[in-house]
Amino acid sequence: MELKRMFAFMVVFLLLASGLSLMTADAGSTYNNPPDPPVIAGPTSGSINVEYTYNITLNDPDGDQMKKLEVDFGDENISLYECGCTDPPWLSGTTIYISHEWKESGNYAVKARVMDIYWEWSDWSTLEVSMPKTYHGIWSFMEKINGWFTSITGRSMMPVWGK
Repeated sequence: MELKRMFAFMVVFLLLASGLSLMTADAGSTYNNPPDPPVIAGPTSGSINVEYTYNITLNDPDGDQMKKLEVDFGDENISLYECGCTDPPWLSGTTIYISHEWKESGNYAVKARVMDIYWEWSDWSTLEVSMPKTYHGIWSFMEKINGWFTSITGRSMMPVWGK
């Protein structure tokens, strides 16, 4: 009788153990890959105080939807965009259009990353942007020469300008 009881116990134990291993295997089979780094497209040079639009395309290798987009414009302006509580999450392949205006001249790195609905962030992608000093043409150049001439001679080359 003791042998039958031990055999029954072993059978139950083996059935439970195999059931647990199957449940563990099923739970681990749904691995989530992070989204691809977003693709940033737009102007890579321009002038300050002018608004530029950038296209940011979101892709996920698993085809997962995405719910957050973080964009760093390199000028201490970091924006977090969410798909919205009334909108469904963004589909893989969606392009988001974002405008930005730089206030100071310089070289900037526009960076972006995206989060899927499983809270997995992508790596950052980067687009280098240059906003050179605004040049106002020949009149600005002439004003500089006139200022230099006036500082040396005390007289303006162009008295019409009132200098």
